[in-house]
Amino acid sequence: MPDTTTATTELLDAIRIFLQDDDLEDARFLRDAIRKSVASGDDWITSAESNLLDTF
Repeated sequence: MPDTTTATTELLDAIRIFLQDDDLEDARFLRDAIRKSVASGDDWITSAESNLLDTF
């Protein structure tokens, strides 16, 4: 698995934790970082992961 994919997986896990803790500010910060990475073509996410990012 590429390093960017591993890092993104870890960021998504952190987002889930932040959302459970109602920490929207940190969750949004990580969401924006993932979206930038995907938009630049450096990374990709699944449709389920994309749906998670769209929920908040």
